[in-house]
Amino acid sequence: MNEWLWYLLQSGICLTLLYTLYWTFLKQETFFRLNRIYLLSAIPVSFIIPLFKLPSPFRTVTAPVSEDAFGAISDRTVEALTFTDIVAAVYFAGFLFFFLRFAMQILGFYRLVRKYPTLHYGEFHLVDIHEPTPPFSFFRYVFLHTAQFSDDEIQRILAHEHIHVRQHHSIDLIVMECLTIIQWFNPFVWPYKRALKETHEYLADVGVIAQGFNAVMYQKLILEQIVGEKLFALSNNFQQSQVKRRLTMMMKHKPTKFAKLKLLLILPVLAVLLLAFSKPRVVAPIQANPMIAPVIQSEMSDDAQQVKQDKVKMKQVDSKKKVAAIDEKVAILKKKYETAESEEDKKAIKEQVMALNKEREVVLASAKKEGLEVKTDENGELPVKKTSASYAEMESELVSIDKEIEILKVKYKKAESEKDKETYKKKLTILLDKKEKIKKEMAAQDPPKKKKVSKTKASTE
Repeated sequence: MNEWLWYLLQSGICLTLLYTLYWTFLKQETFFRLNRIYLLSAIPVSFIIPLFKLPSPFRTVTAPVSEDAFGAISDRTVEALTFTDIVAAVYFAGFLFFFLRFAMQILGFYRLVRKYPTLHYGEFHLVDIHEPTPPFSFFRYVFLHTAQFSDDEIQRILAHEHIHVRQHHSIDLIVMECLTIIQWFNPFVWPYKRALKETHEYLADVGVIAQGFNAVMYQKLILEQIVGEKLFALSNNFQQSQVKRRLTMMMKHKPTKFAKLKLLLILPVLAVLLLAFSKPRVVAPIQANPMIAPVIQSEMSDDAQQVKQDKVKMKQVDSKKKVAAIDEKVAILKKKYETAESEEDKKAIKEQVMALNKEREVVLASAKKEGLEVKTDENGELPVKKTSASYAEMESELVSIDKEIEILKVKYKKAESEKDKETYKKKLTILLDKKEKIKKEMAAQDPPKKKKVSKTKASTE
């Protein structure tokens, strides 16, 4: 079932249980103002409680031991209408019907106001309907067929309807109509609406008698209004409640202080509803079945240990790669430093090397902090595999150096300013030093095989 359908059903269950509490314990009491507050407050509470998904102290579900990270992909194709789709269609049909019904009632009030003359009576407007119609009110409008009643009766009726207007009972009825539109499928919505309307009538009856009107004459007027149909279910009708119950409530004594304590019964009801709609707690398989605990625990510990070891190895390899990359960059910068022409270039290279060394130290410190075993040499640095150039490569480099030296000598001779001569002289010095270093490296290596063969031949001859 779709989540919103399930939510509507849960809210309907809450409303039903709260109305049952009212019908069982509060309906017969005469604290009408509190009953009105209870009935109005129960509506938003019924829609709020299902939203609270507290962890249940009783219900649990077992978490799966292992599950594919991607899950199973459902091969959902075009399907026929499901039961949920049919329920949703029926619900929206009912929703639309009751919404249009509500709109037609509002439009009916508007037409009556436009059709018949309106008299201003203090806080409300009296609409004199020219047809025999039971008296009713809606917001600040009181609809009455004045020719049907005497002046005294009109005063009592207006006093009654004035209570409805002053206490804003029409707002309650609008709220109930909205509830009916949303919860039309709930059979308890209709008695719930009647209970609220009855409470309105009790409040109006008490208000009229409190103003000094004769209770017997007022009751007689109510009895005279038994005949007649209701014009609008949305309005406050003068004779709307059951006459017998209204007369009984007028004569009933005031409730005791202990009777109001019945309202506290809502607390255990709310607790039951919160528990009923709470979500089950997710427990590990070990908690759900202690018999498999040793096996699962050992498997989980072995897997966790293997994962931990793999992470350590990956971090070690990553640290070594970072340091090796830094050392390679430093080696390249050293070569550039040797061939740098100006002091500014050398200074920039030195700064780069210092930054790389700091980065290298940070990598080593981070590895040490995480307990990684990183081997270092005597200087505290990672051993870097150094590759030396071959004898042929060094010979080729010497040839290129000699060419550069010859070119610089020519430029030195042709230079006109002392500054240019000084620059060429420095470059020549660097190249000559580099040439000497290469010669020393060549001398340290074995001579080419071709020379060895020639020497052996010479000795034999």
